[in-house]
Amino acid sequence: MRIKAAVLAAISIAAAGALLDGCKTIDRARAAQAAQRDAALNVRTSVRERVNLTGMDLSGLVDFAVTNRPDVVQAALAVMDAKLALKQIAGERALDVGMSGGFGQSTSNTDSHFSWREHRGKFSGAVSAELLIYDFGRIDAKEAAARENLVAAQLEYANLGWTVFNEVSAAYFTLLEDDALLEVARTNLAACVNHLSQAEKLFEAQEANKLDVLKARLDVSDARLKEISASNTVVAAGAELLKVLGLDAEISSRDEIIPARPDALSYSEIVYMPSSYSSIDAIVKARETSPSLAVLRAKLRAASDDVDYAIADLMPSLSLSGTFTFTDPTWNFSWAANFVQSLFNGFRKTKAVDRAVIAMKTARSRLDAAEQALSLNLVLAITARDNARESLETAKAQVEQARENMDLVTQQFRLGEASRIDFTDAVNELASAHGARIKAFYTGQIAEAKLIALIGADDASHEDGASRMERTAGGETGGTAAEGEAQQVEEVQE
Repeated sequence: MRIKAAVLAAISIAAAGALLDGCKTIDRARAAQAAQRDAALNVRTSVRERVNLTGMDLSGLVDFAVTNRPDVVQAALAVMDAKLALKQIAGERALDVGMSGGFGQSTSNTDSHFSWREHRGKFSGAVSAELLIYDFGRIDAKEAAARENLVAAQLEYANLGWTVFNEVSAAYFTLLEDDALLEVARTNLAACVNHLSQAEKLFEAQEANKLDVLKARLDVSDARLKEISASNTVVAAGAELLKVLGLDAEISSRDEIIPARPDALSYSEIVYMPSSYSSIDAIVKARETSPSLAVLRAKLRAASDDVDYAIADLMPSLSLSGTFTFTDPTWNFSWAANFVQSLFNGFRKTKAVDRAVIAMKTARSRLDAAEQALSLNLVLAITARDNARESLETAKAQVEQARENMDLVTQQFRLGEASRIDFTDAVNELASAHGARIKAFYTGQIAEAKLIALIGADDASHEDGASRMERTAGGETGGTAAEGEAQQVEEVQE
C-alpha cells in the first residue's frame, strides 16, 4: 500500500506540473488571440498617431523600415517558428508519459434476479510511459533538417534586410531625382514665361512679329504641362517611399519624411562612394557573402537531411514501455520491449525516398538558377553604375554648354538677332542637359545601393544599411555545416 501511495503521489505531482504548464500555454495563446481579434473582426476607425521622420538620414530610414514593415515582422516570426519546430522535434527523444482514468459499474444477474455487483462502482486508472531506444536515425535526420531550416529562416530574414536596404535607397534617390527634375521643369517654365514677356514687349515695340508671341505662348503651355507631369511624378515617388518604409498616407506624408529642398536642382547627395567591383570580382564575392544564395544552400542541406529521414523510415524502431494500472483495491505494473517493422505498405516508404531525392535535386537546381540570376543582376548593376559615371561627366559638360548657349540666345533675341526657334531649342537643350545630369547622378547612387544589396556585404566606404537586420537575425543552430553561414546573423530578440 505504501508503494501504491508513493506512486500515486508522484503521478499527482507530475500531473499538476503538466496541468500548470498547459494552463500557461493556453493563457499565452488566448492573450495572442485577444490581441488580434479586434483586427480580424472590426474595421479600424481610430485615428493613428502621425509619424514624422524629418531630418532622418538614409541609414535611419532603412532602420525604421526594418522595424516597421509587415514583411520584416513576418520574417522574424518565421525564425521564431523554425526555432520552435526544432525544439518540438528534439522533444521526440523525451520520455512519453500518459495517463487515463475511468469509473464503471457492472451487474451480477441470475435468471430470476437483477442486481448491481457494486453499488458504488469502481475507479480505474493507468499511467504509461514509453521511451524510444533506437530508430535508425529518424529523429536525428528530422532534427538536422529542422536545424538547416532554422538557418535558412535566419538568412532569409537577413536577406530581407538587404532587400529593404535596396528598396528604401532606390525610393529615396528616386524622390530626390524627381524633386530635382521638377525644379528643372519649373526653371524651364520660368524661362519660357520670361521669354514670352520679352516677345510681347518687342511685339508692342514692333520689333517682333505676332508669330514670335504665339510661339512663345506655345512654349509656356508646353513647359507648364511638363511641370504638371513632373509634379505628379514627385507625388508618386513620395507615395512609393512611404510604402517601402512601411507607412501610409494616413499617418505620414513625404514632407514629414524628406521635405522638398529649395535647391533641389543643384543639390546632389552622395551617400554611397564609388565602388570598384569588376563583374568577376562582384560575382566571386557575392557567392561568399550573398544571403540569398546562403538561404538556398541551407535549403539544399535540409533536403539532403530529408533523404536521410526517408531512408531511416524504412528501418524498424525499438522502444521500451511500462504501465502502472490500478483498480481499487488492486494495482499492477507491467513493462515491455517493443520492436516495430513495417513489411509492406504499398511501397509508400520506398517512393518517399525517391521523392526526397527528387526534392534534393530540385533544391540544387534552384541554387544553380539563383547563382545565374545573381550573376546577371550583378553585371547589369555594374553596367548601370559605369554608364551612369560616364553619363554624369558628359552631362556636366553639356549643362555648361547649354547654359552658355541659353545666355547667348537670350541676348541675341533681345537684339533681334535670334529667332523664336533658336530660343525654343536653347531652352529645351538646357532642360535636357540638367535632366541628364540629375538622372546620371542618382542612377549611379541607385546602382551602388543595388550592388551592395546583391553582394550582401559592404566596403568600409559604404553605409551599411542592413546592419540592424544582421544584428537581430540569428539563432542557436548547433553544430552543422551551416555554422559558417549562420555566423552572419545573431540571436532574434524575442
